[in-house]
Amino acid sequence: MYWNERGDLLSIDARELAEFRQWRELKWRAPSLNELIKEFLKSKREDRNLHSGYVKTLEYNLSPFCDAIGNENLAQIESVTLFEILSGLNKNPRTRNNVRDALCSAFRFARDRGYLPEGITAAEKLKRIKLDRCCEISIYSPEQMRAILDACRPQYIPGEVISAFAGIRSEEIRPKPNTHKAFSSQAHLLGSNPSEAAT
Repeated sequence: MYWNERGDLLSIDARELAEFRQWRELKWRAPSLNELIKEFLKSKREDRNLHSGYVKTLEYNLSPFCDAIGNENLAQIESVTLFEILSGLNKNPRTRNNVRDALCSAFRFARDRGYLPEGITAAEKLKRIKLDRCCEISIYSPEQMRAILDACRPQYIPGEVISAFAGIRSEEIRPKPNTHKAFSSQAHLLGSNPSEAAT
């Protein structure tokens, strides 16, 4: 950059000037994070192809960012700030990835609306955590599911069918420790044995 005696700017890199003008224009036009999330969720609620539970999950996952930096201008939010908030949630890897993906969806929405420049958004710079293969969700084909059921003993088939088609996590199907002991204790208080209480 060169200045004359009056202090006027004589020359400046054209690319830097264009980037500065774009940043200034976006800063004036960009909403706060709270305003963006409100607009983003509204668009999702209006989409009849989306389940209301999905939208509620989005709202829940985005709420920590609204609580922390909701009043910040969207164009000025940096990935390091988002990373600090995300890390502070202390979520397990799968949940952390879900929160990160919800944030990316909101920032891509902002980019499509012209609130952010083209390119990778601050949210998309956050890396997903690689999950262990043993923790990945497997979706069986009809042929694979048929083979599993054919190989099952009859008494195990109901449990396998519920596990496959009811949308219940395996942790919710397995009995918790001491469940039988607690059930027996309650049955004793009722003056019956566990088998009678179950009926």
